[in-house]
Amino acid sequence: MNEDVKEETKDDLRKSNKPDKVRQLRTENKEGRRIRIQFDLDYAGSPGAEIPGKSMTVPDMNLTVTQLLQNHTRGKSGNVMAYEPLYFETEIPVINDITDVDRYKQQLQDRLAEVNEFIENEKQLKDAEENRKAKEQEDDVQRVSEEKTEPSSK
Repeated sequence: MNEDVKEETKDDLRKSNKPDKVRQLRTENKEGRRIRIQFDLDYAGSPGAEIPGKSMTVPDMNLTVTQLLQNHTRGKSGNVMAYEPLYFETEIPVINDITDVDRYKQQLQDRLAEVNEFIENEKQLKDAEENRKAKEQEDDVQRVSEEKTEPSSK
């Protein structure tokens, strides 16, 4: 080899802004995988997905951000689906260790017992009310039948 001819190193290739030398460097690096670069210089892009069918876009139906905000503050949401947030009366506990879990479990069981007792009381009140109404109806029917069987004194 001729010593007068300077061999280009990889650093020289990086310093030179020649695209063919960069591609050559990339090719060499693909084989050795010693240097990684962020961008793929040979990437041609993606064609994307084609949506079949007729477009349902209506011209001039766009709204600016200001118009959207004004409609939102005035309660005019259009066809936008908005979910109502759910708020519970039960606070979320802060659990630091296993004893907090046991304490919270006991609180939940106590609350469940209270709710079950409330439901049972409501059922008993409802049954008592139904029994009272049924007895009143029986008494009314009996009274009416007694009135029909008694001879009228005219």
